[in-house]
Amino acid sequence: MSRMIFSINQCSPVELRLLKALRALNWEGSWPAQAGFFLEEMGLSSSQAFVFADLVTAIIEADPGFYLLGPTSPFVSRDELNLLAALGNASRKSSNRLGQVTRSRVPVVKSLIDSCGTALRAGQISMKTRASLHNGRTLPSVASQVLPFQDDRTLRNVTVVSVHKPTPRVRRIVLGGHSLKTFVTDLAAQWVKIFLPGGTTQPVGRAFTIYSFDAINSQLTFDIALHDGGPMSDWALTAKPGDGLQLAGPRGGFKGVTPRSWLLMAADETGLPAVAAIVRLLPADLEVHVFAEVADESERQFLDTQPNVRVRWIYRNGTSSQEPETLSEVLRYSPLPATGGDAWIAAEASAIRSIRTQLLRDRGFELGRVQAAGYWKHGEQDHRDLAAG
Repeated sequence: MSRMIFSINQCSPVELRLLKALRALNWEGSWPAQAGFFLEEMGLSSSQAFVFADLVTAIIEADPGFYLLGPTSPFVSRDELNLLAALGNASRKSSNRLGQVTRSRVPVVKSLIDSCGTALRAGQISMKTRASLHNGRTLPSVASQVLPFQDDRTLRNVTVVSVHKPTPRVRRIVLGGHSLKTFVTDLAAQWVKIFLPGGTTQPVGRAFTIYSFDAINSQLTFDIALHDGGPMSDWALTAKPGDGLQLAGPRGGFKGVTPRSWLLMAADETGLPAVAAIVRLLPADLEVHVFAEVADESERQFLDTQPNVRVRWIYRNGTSSQEPETLSEVLRYSPLPATGGDAWIAAEASAIRSIRTQLLRDRGFELGRVQAAGYWKHGEQDHRDLAAG
């Protein structure tokens, strides 16, 4: 009886929003990419969103039978009501555990509940007071240790094989090494975290999309979009064959499209390697509309596309005959198919929020078919977005 369901009307508006995010984290397709936006709309930060992602993963690992319904279900399960009760109780506790749970330590469900409660309290999110349902499934015990996310966290030693310059502000780095002989990437647009050698200090690490992986020669290629003052940009300007690095991953990736659909892709320089990786693997008969924003015409890159892929280049600094434009502005007025499609978007975080809202509100895209990730954020180093996977 622990899987018994009730009307969703039992939940408060705040609980409904939180529950939708928790369900999305455990769902399929592009739904997990929406969870971070749901939590952010409640007032939580992008870093706090990862604690809720860890909690959902921890619960399912510790108890695979825990019953989370679909994101749009009109019902709520006993298990979900018990989870909401635990989070509400934790949000009213006087503790300061947020930040103590790190991905380098195997988490326990209770400590993650406490951390989520602290995040809710910090965001001034008032949860409903409710009692646990005693004849429902209880949360995994305090002592239940669970596995971390099931991705490859092994640090691999690699060296630079070659450095290329596809545009003035992009460096394409090819890495090789014995450690890549066991490297596997099974989705387009997966990313790895690259670590610069740090000597006795903590190494600097940044996430980069895999442009391509040559399994036969064990070589991985990624792009660095140069910008002033960044440690990876500074390194890329002087990088040479033989330089040593470490990498971890892969993570994330493009989840595919709905059958008989069409695909919208939009990206700035940081997302272009993912666009290139995705379009190389798309079916030849799929209708694809690509919008690519770069600084100017000198930053335009070659994309190996199929005949049904239409590419629109957007120059934010303008040209001699064209005013400056942005990704969001051009998308707002560009003609697209009238029927609902799938969307994949990667750019600066605030631009992503604007485009996502535009697609859902004005273009009629379905929520679960929009995969949008902020690959970077103005004024923030090493930005992490839950939607990137």
